[in-house]
Amino acid sequence: DYLVSKAVVPQEEEVSLLRFLPLRNPRTSAPTPMGQVAMPSTLLVAAQLDGTLRLFTPSGELATTFSTGHDQRLAHVAVSPLHDEYVVATCDVSGIIRVHKVSVRQRRVSREERQARKTSTADKLSQHLGSQVNVTVNFNRQFRVPNGTNGTQPRVTALAMASQQGTKYFIAADAAGEFAVFTRNGTLHARFGAGLSSGIESLYVHLSNVLFISDGAWGFVDLEKMEARRVHCPRFEGRVTSAVVDAQQQARVLVADTLGDIWVFGVQNKRQCKIEHRFPHGAARPPVGLASIR
Repeated sequence: DYLVSKAVVPQEEEVSLLRFLPLRNPRTSAPTPMGQVAMPSTLLVAAQLDGTLRLFTPSGELATTFSTGHDQRLAHVAVSPLHDEYVVATCDVSGIIRVHKVSVRQRRVSREERQARKTSTADKLSQHLGSQVNVTVNFNRQFRVPNGTNGTQPRVTALAMASQQGTKYFIAADAAGEFAVFTRNGTLHARFGAGLSSGIESLYVHLSNVLFISDGAWGFVDLEKMEARRVHCPRFEGRVTSAVVDAQQQARVLVADTLGDIWVFGVQNKRQCKIEHRFPHGAARPPVGLASIR
């Protein structure tokens, strides 16, 4: 395998969080019409602690910059995993979640611009120079993660967006090991724990599958039954640091442990687990972060 550098994107300020916002697949059997530029398949979301977000195309071109409007330090960023709508959700250290909708269209030259180019005596420039993507962002709503079962404001440790049978949810996990699930309009839908003694460290979403990691343990968040359960794999005694669902086989989970070893688990009904494969020891150096792409 190989790694190809596509673009180097310099930043004016330190970036604390990065996410890829997937867009509709531009691939089609029909060729791109003459004079049009293919739309990007994703946008890179770069977030600063002060709440400033910048969106970049895969070529490294700045598409837009906006402020998320938080009064306190930004802690988490989540993006919509599906292609039917483009949403960016952010959460600050006080538990405030703000939702923005992103619109991506191909840039078109207006009638006035075309007329001005015809009558201009200046040097002619191609209309295809500069950004070919028009990206706009609109604030949608704001809500707060409520107090936990102990009556205190929880410290949010992970934020994700997921969908279950067409219903979209925002999921906030906290340091007490609990999950708060909100509907798309910001209403608290459910709150539950996983029976863990430690907080939730991270969330990973693939389609309707939501994985969590907590102090070396991992499991699923069931959005149908609104519960979370830890998964035990026989003969696996490591501590998980990263876990993802195989993009080509949803019944397969890839995990990395503290030693840098990578394992492949077969999972049935999000409960039964068995080891299917273990990559050679030393194939990667810890700490290991995993991703699955098709």
